[in-house]
Amino acid sequence: MSSDPMNASTFLDAFFAALKKNARLPPATENASDWTSFMTNCLCTLADETKMHLCGRRIPKSRACRSNDPVRHMPNEFHYDFTLYADGNWNWCSLPSVIIEHENQWSQHAFFQDFWKILAGFAPLRVMFGYAKDKDHVETLAASIRQKAHDDAWQYPAESEDLVLLRCPIKGGMDWPKWRVLHRPRGGSWKTPTDQVLFSTTSN
Repeated sequence: MSSDPMNASTFLDAFFAALKKNARLPPATENASDWTSFMTNCLCTLADETKMHLCGRRIPKSRACRSNDPVRHMPNEFHYDFTLYADGNWNWCSLPSVIIEHENQWSQHAFFQDFWKILAGFAPLRVMFGYAKDKDHVETLAASIRQKAHDDAWQYPAESEDLVLLRCPIKGGMDWPKWRVLHRPRGGSWKTPTDQVLFSTTSN
Protein backbone atom coordinates (compact mmCIF):
# COMPACT_ATOMS: atom_id res chain seq x y z
CA MET A 1 0.00 0.00 0.00
CA SER A 2 1.28 3.49 -0.84
CA SER A 3 2.48 5.67 2.02
CA ASP A 4 1.55 8.85 0.14
CA PRO A 5 -0.99 10.99 2.01
CA MET A 6 -3.30 11.24 -1.00
CA ASN A 7 -3.88 9.08 -4.06
CA ALA A 8 -6.46 9.38 -6.84
CA SER A 9 -9.18 7.63 -4.86
CA THR A 10 -8.71 9.64 -1.67
CA PHE A 11 -8.45 12.87 -3.67
CA LEU A 12 -11.77 12.20 -5.39
CA ASP A 13 -13.44 11.40 -2.08
CA ALA A 14 -12.09 14.58 -0.49
CA PHE A 15 -12.87 16.73 -3.54
CA PHE A 16 -16.48 15.65 -3.83
CA ALA A 17 -16.95 16.13 -0.07
CA ALA A 18 -15.60 19.67 -0.52
CA LEU A 19 -17.99 20.30 -3.43
CA LYS A 20 -20.92 19.19 -1.31
CA LYS A 21 -19.86 21.43 1.56
CA ASN A 22 -19.34 24.54 -0.59
CA ALA A 23 -22.36 24.61 -2.87
CA ARG A 24 -25.24 22.65 -4.28
CA LEU A 25 -24.64 24.08 -7.76
CA PRO A 26 -21.59 25.31 -9.69
CA PRO A 27 -21.40 28.69 -11.47
CA ALA A 28 -24.15 28.91 -14.07
CA THR A 29 -22.01 30.42 -16.84
CA GLU A 30 -18.63 29.90 -18.50
CA ASN A 31 -17.20 32.96 -16.73
CA ALA A 32 -13.59 32.04 -15.93
CA SER A 33 -13.26 34.06 -12.72
CA ASP A 34 -16.46 32.56 -11.27
CA TRP A 35 -15.18 29.02 -11.81
CA THR A 36 -11.73 29.88 -10.43
CA SER A 37 -13.24 31.37 -7.28
CA PHE A 38 -15.60 28.43 -6.84
CA MET A 39 -12.88 25.82 -7.32
CA THR A 40 -10.40 27.68 -5.10
CA ASN A 41 -12.90 27.56 -2.25
CA CYS A 42 -13.47 23.84 -2.85
CA LEU A 43 -9.74 23.08 -2.83
CA CYS A 44 -9.26 25.15 0.33
CA THR A 45 -11.97 23.08 1.99
CA LEU A 46 -10.30 19.90 0.76
CA ALA A 47 -6.99 21.00 2.30
CA ASP A 48 -8.63 22.03 5.58
CA GLU A 49 -10.50 18.74 5.91
CA THR A 50 -7.50 16.55 5.04
CA LYS A 51 -5.03 18.57 7.19
CA MET A 52 -2.85 19.35 4.20
CA HIS A 53 -1.24 22.65 3.17
CA LEU A 54 -2.40 24.28 -0.07
CA CYS A 55 -0.24 26.64 -2.14
CA GLY A 56 -1.74 28.98 -4.71
CA ARG A 57 -1.82 32.63 -5.66
CA ARG A 58 -5.57 33.06 -5.23
CA ILE A 59 -6.03 31.46 -1.83
CA PRO A 60 -7.77 33.85 0.62
CA LYS A 61 -5.48 34.80 3.50
CA SER A 62 -8.25 33.91 5.94
CA ARG A 63 -8.21 30.21 5.03
CA ALA A 64 -6.73 27.86 7.60
CA CYS A 65 -4.78 25.97 4.94
CA ARG A 66 -2.75 29.09 4.13
CA SER A 67 0.37 29.83 6.17
CA ASN A 68 1.86 33.32 6.56
CA ASP A 69 5.25 31.89 7.55
CA PRO A 70 7.73 33.50 5.07
CA VAL A 71 10.16 30.59 5.49
CA ARG A 72 7.63 28.40 3.75
CA HIS A 73 7.12 29.08 0.11
CA MET A 74 3.38 29.52 -0.29
CA PRO A 75 3.59 33.22 -1.30
CA ASN A 76 6.02 32.29 -4.10
CA GLU A 77 4.25 29.22 -5.44
CA PHE A 78 3.50 30.13 -9.05
CA HIS A 79 4.67 27.16 -11.12
CA TYR A 80 1.34 25.33 -10.78
CA ASP A 81 -2.09 26.73 -10.03
CA PHE A 82 -2.21 24.75 -6.76
CA THR A 83 0.04 22.39 -4.85
CA LEU A 84 -0.86 20.26 -1.84
CA TYR A 85 1.70 19.36 0.82
CA ALA A 86 1.45 16.72 3.50
CA ASP A 87 1.80 18.22 6.96
CA GLY A 88 5.11 16.46 7.57
CA ASN A 89 6.55 17.76 4.28
CA TRP A 90 5.65 21.40 4.82
CA ASN A 91 9.22 22.70 4.91
CA TRP A 92 11.51 24.90 2.85
CA CYS A 93 12.20 23.26 -0.54
CA SER A 94 10.04 20.24 0.26
CA LEU A 95 8.22 18.56 -2.61
CA PRO A 96 4.42 18.55 -3.00
CA SER A 97 2.24 15.49 -2.65
CA VAL A 98 -0.20 16.76 -5.32
CA ILE A 99 0.23 19.23 -8.19
CA ILE A 100 -2.93 20.73 -9.69
CA GLU A 101 -3.68 22.73 -12.82
CA HIS A 102 -7.10 24.39 -13.21
CA GLU A 103 -7.69 25.53 -16.79
CA ASN A 104 -10.71 27.80 -17.02
CA GLN A 105 -10.45 29.13 -20.59
CA TRP A 106 -12.90 26.59 -22.04
CA SER A 107 -10.75 25.64 -25.04
CA GLN A 108 -8.89 22.47 -25.95
CA HIS A 109 -5.76 24.42 -26.89
CA ALA A 110 -5.59 26.15 -23.51
CA PHE A 111 -6.30 22.85 -21.75
CA PHE A 112 -3.34 21.09 -23.35
CA GLN A 113 -1.03 24.03 -22.65
CA ASP A 114 -1.65 23.56 -18.93
CA PHE A 115 -1.83 19.77 -19.11
CA TRP A 116 1.69 19.78 -20.58
CA LYS A 117 2.89 21.44 -17.36
CA ILE A 118 1.37 18.61 -15.34
CA LEU A 119 2.95 15.94 -17.54
CA ALA A 120 6.36 17.63 -17.33
CA GLY A 121 6.27 17.83 -13.51
CA PHE A 122 6.53 15.31 -10.72
CA ALA A 123 4.36 14.53 -7.73
CA PRO A 124 2.88 11.26 -6.46
CA LEU A 125 -0.48 12.58 -7.71
CA ARG A 126 -0.96 14.99 -10.64
CA VAL A 127 -4.43 16.47 -11.15
CA MET A 128 -5.88 18.44 -14.06
CA PHE A 129 -9.25 20.24 -14.13
CA GLY A 130 -10.68 21.34 -17.46
CA TYR A 131 -13.93 22.52 -19.01
CA ALA A 132 -15.78 22.42 -22.32
CA LYS A 133 -18.89 24.23 -23.52
CA ASP A 134 -21.12 21.14 -23.68
CA LYS A 135 -21.21 17.40 -23.09
CA ASP A 136 -20.10 16.54 -26.64
CA HIS A 137 -17.02 18.72 -26.32
CA VAL A 138 -16.22 17.10 -22.96
CA GLU A 139 -16.21 13.73 -24.76
CA THR A 140 -14.00 15.14 -27.51
CA LEU A 141 -11.51 16.46 -24.97
CA ALA A 142 -11.44 13.16 -23.08
CA ALA A 143 -10.82 11.25 -26.29
CA SER A 144 -8.08 13.69 -27.31
CA ILE A 145 -6.15 13.04 -24.11
CA ARG A 146 -6.02 9.31 -24.73
CA GLN A 147 -5.26 9.78 -28.43
CA LYS A 148 -2.38 12.19 -27.83
CA ALA A 149 -0.97 9.89 -25.16
CA HIS A 150 -0.84 7.15 -27.79
CA ASP A 151 0.32 9.25 -30.75
CA ASP A 152 3.04 11.12 -28.85
CA ALA A 153 4.11 8.07 -26.80
CA TRP A 154 3.88 9.96 -23.53
CA GLN A 155 6.23 8.75 -20.81
CA TYR A 156 5.29 8.87 -17.13
CA PRO A 157 7.26 8.82 -13.86
CA ALA A 158 7.02 5.37 -12.29
CA GLU A 159 5.84 6.78 -8.96
CA SER A 160 3.15 9.15 -10.30
CA GLU A 161 -0.53 8.65 -11.04
CA ASP A 162 -2.66 11.11 -12.98
CA LEU A 163 -6.23 12.30 -12.67
CA VAL A 164 -8.24 14.49 -15.06
CA LEU A 165 -11.66 15.92 -14.17
CA LEU A 166 -13.78 17.47 -16.94
CA ARG A 167 -17.22 19.03 -17.12
CA CYS A 168 -19.38 21.65 -18.78
CA PRO A 169 -22.10 24.00 -17.51
CA ILE A 170 -25.40 22.36 -16.62
CA LYS A 171 -26.96 24.00 -19.68
CA GLY A 172 -24.42 22.07 -21.79
CA GLY A 173 -26.14 18.80 -20.97
CA MET A 174 -24.11 17.54 -18.02
CA ASP A 175 -25.97 17.08 -14.75
CA TRP A 176 -24.52 18.35 -11.49
CA PRO A 177 -22.51 17.04 -9.66
CA LYS A 178 -21.34 14.75 -12.47
CA TRP A 179 -17.74 14.97 -13.69
CA ARG A 180 -16.05 13.07 -16.51
CA VAL A 181 -13.03 11.44 -14.88
CA LEU A 182 -9.92 9.98 -16.50
CA HIS A 183 -7.41 8.08 -14.39
CA ARG A 184 -3.94 6.79 -15.18
CA PRO A 185 -2.67 4.54 -12.38
CA ARG A 186 0.99 4.17 -11.52
CA GLY A 187 2.78 2.17 -14.15
CA GLY A 188 -0.35 2.00 -16.31
CA SER A 189 -2.12 3.68 -19.21
CA TRP A 190 -5.18 5.91 -19.27
CA LYS A 191 -8.36 4.12 -18.28
CA THR A 192 -11.65 4.54 -20.14
CA PRO A 193 -13.29 7.80 -19.01
CA THR A 194 -16.10 7.40 -16.49
CA ASP A 195 -18.88 9.63 -15.19
CA GLN A 196 -18.63 9.99 -11.42
CA VAL A 197 -21.28 11.38 -9.10
CA LEU A 198 -20.10 11.01 -5.54
CA PHE A 199 -22.87 12.80 -3.67
CA SER A 200 -26.56 13.36 -4.14
CA THR A 201 -28.03 16.84 -4.43
CA THR A 202 -31.14 15.56 -2.66
CA SER A 203 -29.35 14.20 0.41
CA ASN A 204 -29.65 15.85 3.80
